Amino acid sequence: MSSPRPTRIEALREMERLGILFDISHLRASGVAHVLELATRPLIATHSCARALRDHHRNLTDAQIRGVAATGGVVCVNFVPDFLTDDQAKVSVDRVVDHIEHIVAVAGIDHVGLLRITGRRGPPLRLPRTGGSGRHAPGHGRTGPPRPG
Repeated sequence: MSSPRPTRIEALREMERLGILFDISHLRASGVAHVLELATRPLIATHSCARALRDHHRNLTDAQIRGVAATGGVVCVNFVPDFLTDDQAKVSVDRVVDHIEHIVAVAGIDHVGLLRITGRRGPPLRLPRTGGSGRHAPGHGRTGPPRPG
């Protein structure tokens, strides 16, 4: 006779005990809320942008971003155009920076990361190389509120 499968709560507890980060990026809003209620260790959203800037089901609301930060976790902005904007003409490095700046404003610099992924949703945004000159890609150091759209 096989042993019963662990419940989701038991799985989360075991991951925390082992020091494994729990990724909330593929959870529905109700799942994110449940995990935020239960988590006692840092969480990660490996590929989620700010829903305030782009209403995409994988992007996080400000409350969810604050919840991840409260655990000591990180929200990783990705470069997939569909996560960044609904207007493909506005896909740019500046749009990535908009999402980064929004998450920093909501949760603080210690709770934002970056993830470059490729996948079924089209090619990721290609970022310019700095060439080791010490100069940064366009958008670095830009200040002000995130741009709408």
